[in-house]
Amino acid sequence: MNAGKLIILVVAVLFCVANLLSYLQMPEYSTLDDGYVAFGWPFSVYGSGGFVGSTFIIWTGIIGNFAVALCVARVLGRLVGDDATTRMALLANIRIQLKRRSLRSSQLAKRKW
Repeated sequence: MNAGKLIILVVAVLFCVANLLSYLQMPEYSTLDDGYVAFGWPFSVYGSGGFVGSTFIIWTGIIGNFAVALCVARVLGRLVGDDATTRMALLANIRIQLKRRSLRSSQLAKRKW
């Protein structure tokens, strides 16, 4: 399994665990007569309560959680993935070239007429 798929899997599991913990901490009922309770992290995905005690799935929260998980996985994949070593080598090469240029410019400055 390559690093990108592993990172996506780890982020998905972390989001599932976070939503499960949010569910486990959700109270059974609201403390207000017509209040609502909800769970989900970072966006609410389920709610219940109100005057007639309705329950509902918050689809925008599910879509938002999915989008956030994908963005987090992509950022972590960029930082940790296989391309990170290539990126570090490229940065090291740029630093070496900049050092050479600065050495050349300092040598030219010493040779002023």
